[in-house]
Amino acid sequence: MKKIVKLSIGLIISLFFIFICKSTYAAYTTSGEYTYNDLDDGTISIVEYKGNSKNVEVPSTIDSKKVTKLELWAFKDNSTVTTIVLPEGLTTIEAYAFDGCSNLTTIKLPSTLNYISRLFIEECPKLTNYTIPEGLTKISNGDYQRVVSVNINGKYNYDMAKEAVELANQERKKEGLEPLKIDNSLMESAMLRAAELSIYYKHARPDGAEIFSVNNKVDGENIGCGTYIITASKITEEWMNSPGHKAQILKYTYKSIGIGCYISNGRSY
Repeated sequence: MKKIVKLSIGLIISLFFIFICKSTYAAYTTSGEYTYNDLDDGTISIVEYKGNSKNVEVPSTIDSKKVTKLELWAFKDNSTVTTIVLPEGLTTIEAYAFDGCSNLTTIKLPSTLNYISRLFIEECPKLTNYTIPEGLTKISNGDYQRVVSVNINGKYNYDMAKEAVELANQERKKEGLEPLKIDNSLMESAMLRAAELSIYYKHARPDGAEIFSVNNKVDGENIGCGTYIITASKITEEWMNSPGHKAQILKYTYKSIGIGCYISNGRSY
């Protein structure tokens, strides 16, 4: 089922969400200092910067293919880089692209940029020099927000969500806990929240309100995203290997659950 969802500032959050981690994908290509992925439109996304330069100027093309996107954790834990210049033609920066860049002070953003999944100042403590381009339509962070609504294209995956509920209950059974029952209102809230995550990746509502304001049944939340669709069993494995996510699944006071899975532009939320 394919839907176009319009999400206004101040929307939906729920109890549990699909947790998907970045994983290795066979089609990734390494060229020089960059590993990239071919996108459906003929352009590429940078998956990883493998160099060690202090001043990095990302090329506009790699192997004659236009660079339009930085993926999740593209520069992760690079403590060497201090300056990054991003190329004209780049339109998208995914969440945590500069996570752990502890000495990064300057990012030059291109005029073509129109989407940033998460503002990077929280993960770059020394970053002080950057300018938001006029054409930007969305940064999913309460520190900056230009638009009040956005249209997104994607689809809900109810089968994976329901299978994840079953697997979560299997984990609860191992601990002698009662199974969680699917609550329809939480399920629909979770589906909408999963869609919302595709434009606003944060443990808060888009207007900064607390998550609990969306549904009086909400008491906890897990969120996650990944570049490619993986199985519900892998999702559950990742949950259970994370103390915080595991604690949510095994919380003995919980009685009901809603899980949402939304797929947009090759990424699952």
